[in-house]
Amino acid sequence: MEKKFLKTWSELDRQLLSFIKKRIKNPEDAEDMLQEVYIKVHGNLSSLRDEDKMVSWIYQITRNTINTCYKRCYRIDSVEYEDTCRGMTSEEEDNLNSEVVVSMKRFIEKLPEDYREVIKLHEFEGLTHREIGERLGISENTSKSKLKRGKERLKKLLDNCCTFQIDRFGNVLDYRKNNKNLN
Repeated sequence: MEKKFLKTWSELDRQLLSFIKKRIKNPEDAEDMLQEVYIKVHGNLSSLRDEDKMVSWIYQITRNTINTCYKRCYRIDSVEYEDTCRGMTSEEEDNLNSEVVVSMKRFIEKLPEDYREVIKLHEFEGLTHREIGERLGISENTSKSKLKRGKERLKKLLDNCCTFQIDRFGNVLDYRKNNKNLN
């Protein structure tokens, strides 16, 4: 399997770098992330159950690595993805949750400031509505209302951008960009 991995990696490394650069704008960070992916893939090669799925397995590790970076940089801690595919079911391997999460920050930034701030404080910093209210000078109920309305607006932005195929667990299985997608 080691030989197949090396051959596959040599064919994929530039494509993976391009894939990462689309999500990580700093070229040096993208290069570092590619090296991190290589280390993870090589270190977990024994957990690959089907050699024929090596390419999708490598891409999934790449997505998870990008997701982990975003979780560190933007304190997104509500995503239930592991850094590697070890112990994941085939159903979990096939979802695109981490790819969607990577794009989420861009959409949140398009929200009006009052909704955006409440979402960031609640979802990324883990503050309660009482703490958000104290910080922003609003009532607890206003915080709850702004979070709800902000999430509704965020959903509209996402729906305008893409059509999602969701499984019964809420995992994104596939998505297709709409013709009127957002840039």
